[in-house]
Amino acid sequence: LMFQNSLLCTSRIKQIVFSSRSNAPKNRYVDVPCLDQSAVLLPQNGYIHANFVHSYSRKNAYILTQGPLDSTVADFWQMVWFSGASVVVIIDGVDGQCSPRQIDHFLFLGWPDYDVPSSAVGFLTFLDVINHDFIPPLIVHCSAGIGRTGASSLPLYQYIERVVDIRGIVSRMRCQRACTVQTSKQYAFIHQADAPHFGRKTDFSDFFYPVLLGMQK
Repeated sequence: LMFQNSLLCTSRIKQIVFSSRSNAPKNRYVDVPCLDQSAVLLPQNGYIHANFVHSYSRKNAYILTQGPLDSTVADFWQMVWFSGASVVVIIDGVDGQCSPRQIDHFLFLGWPDYDVPSSAVGFLTFLDVINHDFIPPLIVHCSAGIGRTGASSLPLYQYIERVVDIRGIVSRMRCQRACTVQTSKQYAFIHQADAPHFGRKTDFSDFFYPVLLGMQK
């Protein structure tokens, strides 16, 4: 109930460009909007289903995006190039090729769709590797670019910013990338991944205990 009430999708923010008929072929899912106010704009092809997400200390620190379609692969790499990104993180099985400039392309394969990794330890090790090479903006995508993308970005966000406010961060992210973090299980995993990073015990509510216990079996 806490997850559903406090982290609803932001439907009041304009989605005009996303809703344009001419851009429909560029959207992987019709029910995953791309918000106008934080949309990434390409210098040549214009629209791409991607949003900038600010951190507490830096504007446009992250780009959260859907996995590129066959028809938008060129747009995706144009975005990588013109944004100045040096790291692309895939929480999915999609792959691609780099431009001549060095771009580190990280692929984490242990995150099923609509689910979470079996353990936070391996994922946190993965984040440590990314953090070593991190220069904003960091581009992250899965398939839709909201569930696994949001849940994987948030622990790194906290790690770099040293901010312990999961509920507040997810709410902020959802105002920039609609529907970020799709399931209560993903939300619970963020809390689980948060504790080792900050060397403390996380005060889980009763709502999260059954989910976490199920993940640890």
